Amino acid sequence: MSRLAIAVERQEWTVVALYLLLGVAEVAAKLPPDAVTGLLELLEGPPRGRR
Repeated sequence: MSRLAIAVERQEWTVVALYLLLGVAEVAAKLPPDAVTGLLELLEGPPRGRR
């Protein structure tokens, strides 16, 4: 079982958030700079008026 799965099972939400953030950071570090901008826009979600 992964460390992320264990943290979810234990409902350690701060640890879960940190693992997810680490995963996003690792992937973003491998992307070209223009793709990082697109990734950040995706993570930002839809404009507030359209939720």
